[in-house]
Amino acid sequence: SPVKVKMGVEGMTVQPAGELKEGTGHHHIIIDKGGIAEGQAVPADEQHIHYGKGQTETELELTPGKHSLTLQFANGLHQSYGEVMASTITITVEANEEHGSEDHGSEDHGSEEGHSEKEAEH
Repeated sequence: SPVKVKMGVEGMTVQPAGELKEGTGHHHIIIDKGGIAEGQAVPADEQHIHYGKGQTETELELTPGKHSLTLQFANGLHQSYGEVMASTITITVEANEEHGSEDHGSEDHGSEEGHSEKEAEH
């Protein structure tokens, strides 16, 4: 089953991509890689997922094992606000042998039972 992620930000306003407006931006989740340096464009590929419509929740399909998820906030042109607007968690996705699907594991800084929601705030 998928990993549900809720995204938040403090001190900025979430706005869809396309317009460069001070104090606004949108979320990106970077899987198994670190954040993006300030001013650099966030790549768009399988490990760098853009939420350019202003989404604040998503579900990720991850393979069993440990994964790092970095929540990176960037401006309307996908240029990173740098490490001050990034947060990384490490999770473990466990294989669910009974149903042949994936089950959620634990974060390094806390364990949750059953279906877990990962919340990250910048």
